[in-house]
Amino acid sequence: MHGHEFSGTVEEVGKNVTAYKKGDRVVVNPVVTSGNHSDLVDRYYEFYFAGLHTDGSFAEYFVANENNVVAIPDRLSLDKAALVKPLSVSAQAVKEAGVKHGDTIAVFGAGPIGLFVIGAAKAAGAKEILAFDLSDERLEKATQVGATEVLNTKDINPVTFIKEKYPNGVDASLEVAGVKPIFDQAIDSAKPKILGVRRPVSPA
Repeated sequence: MHGHEFSGTVEEVGKNVTAYKKGDRVVVNPVVTSGNHSDLVDRYYEFYFAGLHTDGSFAEYFVANENNVVAIPDRLSLDKAALVKPLSVSAQAVKEAGVKHGDTIAVFGAGPIGLFVIGAAKAAGAKEILAFDLSDERLEKATQVGATEVLNTKDINPVTFIKEKYPNGVDASLEVAGVKPIFDQAIDSAKPKILGVRRPVSPA
């Protein structure tokens, strides 16, 4: 059973668990790694993903390692706590893209992750946030969370639009649709960097 973005209430703990007890409310980090490698090794080497590679939150019960759960405050509802994982993915994408104050960025896809990316980019200080999607409803949501301009890709070519406005491209592009043609558009829309490349980032 799948489901990798979830929170819940602890029903039982193992004999060696010290940080949590029955009744605690927690959110689960679904990425499980061995933790036995040095910092020089890819952090995701030999990892598995709860809810993708194993049963997840669609099962009646889920067993998590103590190190993969985080307590949540009483004021945070369980349904909102389940959004911690997609929000953290989005914030990390914005961080790795190097978004900084005054930047112009393009977000390709205005689904849940795309909306979080827009919010994270706004928090990072992006001056202009261009959002592209095929859904007018999603683009309306993008405006509500901080996009400064929204464009339906049924009507315009994103690369053409961006290059007409910014001949060298945007400071950063974030692709959150998971479709190769859109990923290619994200690459073509990004400004080249002299000391390295500001690559488009695709959150997991």
